[in-house]
Amino acid sequence: MLDHAMILSWLGPFPWPGYGSTPLPAVSSVYLWTVESRHDWYRDGYFVYLAGETKDARRRFGAHSTKLRFGEWTIFDMDAMQRCERTEVWRGTDWTRRAHDPVDIPKIRQDGRRMMAGLRLFLAQMPDEKRLRQRVEATIMCTLYDAPAPLSQLPDRNIHLEPRRLDEAPIMVTNVCSSRIYGLPEKMSV
Repeated sequence: MLDHAMILSWLGPFPWPGYGSTPLPAVSSVYLWTVESRHDWYRDGYFVYLAGETKDARRRFGAHSTKLRFGEWTIFDMDAMQRCERTEVWRGTDWTRRAHDPVDIPKIRQDGRRMMAGLRLFLAQMPDEKRLRQRVEATIMCTLYDAPAPLSQLPDRNIHLEPRRLDEAPIMVTNVCSSRIYGLPEKMSV
């Protein structure tokens, strides 16, 4: 029996900070990195690559931008992502633990900028309760992992997640968004 319920109102799509005129709000939130669908079966919507949580979205995306710009995180081909396919153009140094070849740096920065320009962000403002944000983030990612292909193929799987513990009461979350976000369920238990 679920004793608690909440509604997440997703705002967006926002451009990546620095790639459009609409700034991200500096709010406590759960967020989605998405790409606009160009897949034959999934029209007029967005595919989710990553869910995350933060106390301050504006500050968090400044850190994300640095990681992408300097090739610390994996950079993907945006045309492939829009077809819900993972095609790496650069394997991030956070995963490989190797230094950049100086010859690669201009291409890494160019590809990172292209990825940031192509991503669209959605945010759901939440109370400043880290544990609750972590539970929502984990539920979204685990739901995507269990989704049918191709939706399950795009999300990043090498991230640390903190799903609901057995000693925590479940919360029924209703997701509300004016855009179609493929793989984000209307209702989910976190």
